[in-house]
Amino acid sequence: MLFPVRVLVCVVGVSVCLLCCCTAEKVPPQFELDLDLPPRQRWVKIYKSLFNDPDFDMSLFKSVILSMKQKVADKKCNEQCTKRLEAAYKQRFPEYYEELAGIYDVLPDWNFTMAEFVAMQSEYEFTLLFLDPSARAKVLADELHLVPGAPGCTSILTCNKDHQILHGRNLDWGADGRVYAAILFTLNFTRNKQLIFQTHQIPGHLGVVSGVRPKSYSMTLNARVAYEVSPTIDQYVDAVETIPMQPIMTGYRYYFENFKNYDDLIQNITTTPYCAGRYSIIASIDGRGGRYQFNFSSNYAEHSVIITKEELDCSDNSWYVAQCNSDIGFDTPLDPRRQLVMEALDDEGRVNGTTVHGVYRAMTIPMVLNSQTIHTSVMSPASGDIVTIAHDI
Repeated sequence: MLFPVRVLVCVVGVSVCLLCCCTAEKVPPQFELDLDLPPRQRWVKIYKSLFNDPDFDMSLFKSVILSMKQKVADKKCNEQCTKRLEAAYKQRFPEYYEELAGIYDVLPDWNFTMAEFVAMQSEYEFTLLFLDPSARAKVLADELHLVPGAPGCTSILTCNKDHQILHGRNLDWGADGRVYAAILFTLNFTRNKQLIFQTHQIPGHLGVVSGVRPKSYSMTLNARVAYEVSPTIDQYVDAVETIPMQPIMTGYRYYFENFKNYDDLIQNITTTPYCAGRYSIIASIDGRGGRYQFNFSSNYAEHSVIITKEELDCSDNSWYVAQCNSDIGFDTPLDPRRQLVMEALDDEGRVNGTTVHGVYRAMTIPMVLNSQTIHTSVMSPASGDIVTIAHDI
């Protein structure tokens, strides 16, 4: 059973295809993940369908998997490290571990172990943490000078006069972004044949970085780089063994799957530590929402949760919030994307800026949409609808 990707813009009689501005953009294919199936069986049909699809590029998928494996190696996560991460994952998320085992069984033999595959699920953390102190200045300069592309995600919330929120999302994923875009798919998580939540999925990953739960909430994860805190790989593994919701992408999937309403989500997510800094942009069905910045503890071993936030007023004077990869209250001139997207929304005005086309236009202006952007999505927590356009290579 496949749930249709209901087109948000149909209320104004416009096809989703009109959101595509060129032939290199596409609507990703769609699959269902049935949570009523035994965990090892849940992904098998999906991956076999992908592998049998003549439009699915197996060579690109292989490059993505091997890139994930290389990130594990680059962080000096050796066999002992991967086995510790595997054991912690299996203890914290036994059901998800079985899902990973099912995926591992159907993947081609690309010369990596199950333990390495589990470690790959920490790609978010491996990408953003453990920066060599001598290399941090160069990383900062490379990431914030935005030619030819920007270094991270953009998320916005816009609220109309009826207190209905639209949630825009650009997912940027480093130099491999457009490779990921080519193999992206939309995934409906179902239980008892009912849609639980919808997201876009990068093959090889079990967790999620954004999604929408119908008539409940929507949430996106933006990266926050830990320049001031640079833990070692041993510190990370120690933390994973003591923090229940780690790694973050798996933890965020757990939220969507198990937290039924906005208030419970906010209560948990603002009190749960992770081994990574982050910005979470969250919207409700009744005009509430905001951007939450989760800071790093000065003592990494404490894993404390320190929050800075900007909440949505949903008034004429405060009808949107925007988050890229700069801290709340400190917009660096080297990364103007947040300012650019806010100016675009101001130009649209509240009437147009709270429509799918208005949100999409703001999310796809130059630099906000860049060479690292995998896709642009517009979500409605009130209806559960989501429109995703992949910016293919």
